Amino acid sequence: MTWSMYNPRLNFSLKRSLLDLNHDLDMMKYRIESSYSYGFAHEHSHDLYSEELSNLQRMILLYEDRRFLSHSGIEWKSFLRMFKRAIFKWRWGGVSTIDQQLVRVLTRRYERSISRKIRECILALSINTHVSKRAIFYCYIHDAYYGYRLIGCEIASRFVFQIPAVDLSVEQSAFVACLLPLPLPKAVYKLIEQGEFGEDFDPEVLLDHPKISSTRWGKRIRYRYGLAKQNYDFIPKSLKIR
Repeated sequence: MTWSMYNPRLNFSLKRSLLDLNHDLDMMKYRIESSYSYGFAHEHSHDLYSEELSNLQRMILLYEDRRFLSHSGIEWKSFLRMFKRAIFKWRWGGVSTIDQQLVRVLTRRYERSISRKIRECILALSINTHVSKRAIFYCYIHDAYYGYRLIGCEIASRFVFQIPAVDLSVEQSAFVACLLPLPLPKAVYKLIEQGEFGEDFDPEVLLDHPKISSTRWGKRIRYRYGLAKQNYDFIPKSLKIR
């Protein structure tokens, strides 16, 4: 017999943790499957059964998870990046797969802790055994946070550029995809809402605005926006996944 068998408190804690994991897994399965089968909370322009990726979908894969189509929830190379960042004391971030990010969005757990990260990895692996990659991807792009009052790619693209997400150009898609790691601030939201850039504008117009270009957010998103054009052609055009 092990020591844990003589410790009721430890057994209860383990049981409660497993029950919590199972509860979250069931909730995620329901959310993903119901959204994919019966429609999302807001209108979407993408054909859920098409294998061809739109400009925006390709940009999201480029920025958030280039190996999404080939892993099962965890990108093992990311642990090496985490180790490297810990050694050099660099800023954390950019090591989560789309699957892990969706776990975070659906469970609404954002605390910075090792236990949360482990839990996130377990759920990301588990959800891959229950639902398709296609369903995970669509649920993520339609439920992710793009900035102040912007939940989902359709709301973001229709607010910023006044067109459906599926119709965004390469440049417009690059900007909207940049909002996932760098959400749109409230100040910029207000500028767009007030019609500061007109009805039909290029992302460059927004990025060159004096109230944006000089800010830390503006400089960071300008850098990411520039990288998109260099790597866009290397992203797959088809969603031929399980």
